[in-house]
Amino acid sequence: MKLEVNLLEMEEYIHKVHKRYIEKIMSKQEFSRFSINHMYYLEYIYTLNNPTFSQLAEALNVTKPSVTAMIKKLTDKGYVEKMNSQYDKREFHIYLTDRGKEILNAELEVYKHFTEKISKYLSEDEIELFSKLISKIILNIKKEKTMEVIECN
Repeated sequence: MKLEVNLLEMEEYIHKVHKRYIEKIMSKQEFSRFSINHMYYLEYIYTLNNPTFSQLAEALNVTKPSVTAMIKKLTDKGYVEKMNSQYDKREFHIYLTDRGKEILNAELEVYKHFTEKISKYLSEDEIELFSKLISKIILNIKKEKTMEVIECN
């Protein structure tokens, strides 16, 4: 039970810091319409380096029509744009716009802030152990394939 409470407190802290960073670059109205799924898509588009719709669908383990619907929303918001592939004109690649990059950078600042907090309160040995434990947890979660994006609109 203590682990659950600690994880919840950590998540609440990260959420508050995240909200503070994002509110610096978004209006309250824009923030209220920005979902966790929007952020997942922006992160995957960045990580996959301008993927096609099919590549993004496969990485997120969602259907291509789901990707199409979300990319339409993100395009309408000005976070991404799609461009024809130079090799196959039937295929489109998805790119982050400057606005999408700005939002993603704010997200990365949250993790940088949190990492600095961890470094402030833990010794080098504790940081190394903490990192190893998190890596072990992530590796096993990935093996179970439970790090999938949940489709919800």
